[in-house]
Amino acid sequence: MARALTLLGLGLGLGLLAIACGSGEVDTAEPTTSGVDTTGGSGGSGAQAGGGAAGAAGGGAAGATGGSAGTASGKGGSSAGGTAGSAGGAPYDPCEKQKDGTYCGEAIAGTKGTLYVCEGGVALYAVTCKSGCIDKPDGDVCQSDANEPCFDNEDGNHCGESIGGTPNTLYTCKGHASSASTKCPGDCVDKEAGKSYCESDATEPCFNDADGTYCGSAIGSKQGANNLYVCEGHKTSSVKACSNGCVVKSGGADVCQSDANEPCFNDGDGAYCGAAIGGDPATLYVCKSHVTSSKTKCAGGCQNQASGIADTCKGDGKVECSAVQWWNSAINYGPYKSGSGWWDTDLNVSAGNKVQLRHDSKLVAEGVYGWGWMPTFVDQKTGKKFRFLHLKPQAKYATTIGKIYPAGTIVGLSGGDTYDTGKPQYSTGAHLCVQTLDTYGSCFPKGTEPCK
Repeated sequence: MARALTLLGLGLGLGLLAIACGSGEVDTAEPTTSGVDTTGGSGGSGAQAGGGAAGAAGGGAAGATGGSAGTASGKGGSSAGGTAGSAGGAPYDPCEKQKDGTYCGEAIAGTKGTLYVCEGGVALYAVTCKSGCIDKPDGDVCQSDANEPCFDNEDGNHCGESIGGTPNTLYTCKGHASSASTKCPGDCVDKEAGKSYCESDATEPCFNDADGTYCGSAIGSKQGANNLYVCEGHKTSSVKACSNGCVVKSGGADVCQSDANEPCFNDGDGAYCGAAIGGDPATLYVCKSHVTSSKTKCAGGCQNQASGIADTCKGDGKVECSAVQWWNSAINYGPYKSGSGWWDTDLNVSAGNKVQLRHDSKLVAEGVYGWGWMPTFVDQKTGKKFRFLHLKPQAKYATTIGKIYPAGTIVGLSGGDTYDTGKPQYSTGAHLCVQTLDTYGSCFPKGTEPCK
């Protein structure tokens, strides 16, 4: 449109020049043509003011192909040149076939890098874009930081909030223009050197998890399976490295491995009552490699043993139903008190019977003598010391000194004859001898125990 205005000015100038010349005499013998439009064709110039001015004006506004020259006819000069000039083509306007709006020149066959403002099919004005023109669906614009988030940024990925774009959107910048943009399902994590990224479970271990503490292995962390993550609002609040491993618990309550959550953490292989290792007092824990390999709830409670001896569940009141309850057997000799202070009582029990403990009892001594195998115990219920004589040396089932054996424990087999010891015969006839420091009746009164 600017170009059309320039040509119109040129035509008007030439018309005024024709008016000035028309005031003198004109050679009617040789009619002349003037008013040449260098852009279009030839325009006409009248010999007189009326026809010459009109012809010049018409020629100046004419198009690219040019019109016919006006005829010089003295005072009555014709305006035919102007009419012929109008028949020529108008200068090309890039907005001619465009709707109202803004367009990059390269999109409408205009000058590249120029932004055209189109209205009514003509260019109202055009602006040269210093940094290039950007094609936008809602109206093209000159390239700038205000309309192109990547304008001032290096190639790579950038969060919108850091480059003036849409928040929580990841922009891929290339050549200072956005080549792609992605709406982040979570937050956009801003990193330097174009290495920003959308938060996801692949980049944020807590992304899909409720508030709580989680082992890295449980929430897909690639940074460390033995890290303990504190998750808040689906983000990592803090991370702690578990030097001894991480323990997965239910309900977002994972913990670093320690004695506080693993009773066996500080203990060697073996069986322990919970009270001794920080666990449930009524539970017997079996530890292996500092981890609980199994545990048993002790109905009668857990029995702590001496150091180095495996703990056991208490067996008080749980004697073996299949074994003889010898404290109810008939006495066939004694009781009588020996010179050593022990009361000796022989019971009517045949050879080869299982000899069990009536109550939980601690083994304090044992040995094989001329009268057979003799283990000595302290009853944990009554506090009384007692021992069995004439048990078969080939069947010693309780030999750990200091260990408290549960009620019902089979400690050996009854005998009586001691020829199988290889020593001089000391007793004859099958029976079970029980020795006590107090009277037998006070230590082992008759009574039927509940059995298992």
